[in-house]
Amino acid sequence: MFWPVFSFEIRYRLRRPATYIYFAVFLIFTMLIIAEGGTPASEKVYHNSPAVIGSFFALLGILSVLVSSAVMGVPLYRDLEHNTKEYLLASPMGRSAYFWGRFWGSFAILVLLCTGAIFGYIAGSWLGPLADWTKPERYGPHQAVHYLWPFFTVLLPSLFFTSCVFYGLVAWLRNNRVLYSASILLFILYLLANFLVQDLEKRDLVDLLDPFALNTYTNAIKYLTPAEQNTQLTPLSGNLLLNRLLWPALGLGLLLFSYFRFTISGFVSDRSRGGKSVEGETKPPRARLPVFNPIFSRGLHWSNLFSLGQLEFRNILRDSYFLSIMLGAVVFLFIDDWIGNLSYGVPDRPVTMNMLLFKTYNYSLFVFIIIMFYTGETVHRDRSTRFANIADALPVPNWVQLGSKFLAITGVCLMLATIPMLVGLTVQVLQGFFNFKLHYYFIDLYAITFWDYFQMALLAFFVHALVNNKFLGHFAGIGCWVLLFVAQSFLDWDYNLALYS
Repeated sequence: MFWPVFSFEIRYRLRRPATYIYFAVFLIFTMLIIAEGGTPASEKVYHNSPAVIGSFFALLGILSVLVSSAVMGVPLYRDLEHNTKEYLLASPMGRSAYFWGRFWGSFAILVLLCTGAIFGYIAGSWLGPLADWTKPERYGPHQAVHYLWPFFTVLLPSLFFTSCVFYGLVAWLRNNRVLYSASILLFILYLLANFLVQDLEKRDLVDLLDPFALNTYTNAIKYLTPAEQNTQLTPLSGNLLLNRLLWPALGLGLLLFSYFRFTISGFVSDRSRGGKSVEGETKPPRARLPVFNPIFSRGLHWSNLFSLGQLEFRNILRDSYFLSIMLGAVVFLFIDDWIGNLSYGVPDRPVTMNMLLFKTYNYSLFVFIIIMFYTGETVHRDRSTRFANIADALPVPNWVQLGSKFLAITGVCLMLATIPMLVGLTVQVLQGFFNFKLHYYFIDLYAITFWDYFQMALLAFFVHALVNNKFLGHFAGIGCWVLLFVAQSFLDWDYNLALYS
């Protein structure tokens, strides 16, 4: 029964529009970056050299976490969402065929999606000189092995690791929301590796702690000459080999643990049976409800707007995954504020301007994740809790329901803008610095930073209100920001070219 399940998953994915959208985004995103010359290649190294391609695929392993969670976190949870347990329990399909057929079918599609980056890389190398964005001599000859070797040795292990983690967690916990915490944990590991790379004595530890091998690969090609980077494939040896074996092995271990705990009947069964009454139990008499005349006035709509907004805001704050993300954000913000920029091993003074500057480091990444993901969670909460049909039957205008959700997201933006002040003041007090300059905090955080977060939330809310799928909305929202970033890079490049010409 493995092949029927495997082929069904392949055919199902190929019929979904999201599959082709993901492939197109990988292709276009890579093409624009390579065409603009946005690689870490030095002046004498080709943008399409084997070493640079490997660095790009290592970075792509980080960027593909969202796509990996959307592809690998859905196959099993789809049966819970569509309530197909009767069909599964009545079929002769075994646990092994169901579990592994869904996994390998989805993983094959994920690998196919990421091959769009290869075609995008080749197209970008052709488009850059054609559009006069990059000089033709910055690109070398195309060889298939230069793309396939880093794809299979650098990117594929990262995809396998994240796929095992996301698929195994959903199979174990029966909840696709756990994917957010797993994604944040991977980002924390990546940021931790970047933090430790400042200490050269811990280079081996950094090489092993990086789940995407970005720092590992950078250290592997650090001492190669430009000629070697242009012609030689990066050997899979040393710390790079250990890293590429360690993290997929950890992911496979989690997947096997989930498999041995997995049963089809236990996975699809309804575990919430608290609402059923016990046989023989006497039911209390029904109380007669009072009769009243419902009045739906504009004043009531505004009251419901703020009441529902407070309810949505409390739902976000009570979410355990949100608290874990916020804890990571506060920890990294505290570390950045405490250490600051080291000059010959000496940290900066904890002045107010430095406290405000350091919030643009690791903290900004967490802010982006929180706003993008929890905007989608809030917009699609009614559907995920199966309250959408009831909400549609209520005489409440759409602007009240959507407005309350956006009001809650605005409150989250205000909270995210306030946290750097609280952490900055705490660091200043602990380091014995009391010249706070509170007006700098208020001007920077509430007149500038809050509105930056608000614009980010506004775009994410607009995308999720249009896209009728939570995961596709996440990807579309991030895609919009990537396109804006690329467009801004093009404008800056044109401006500098016009300025110095």
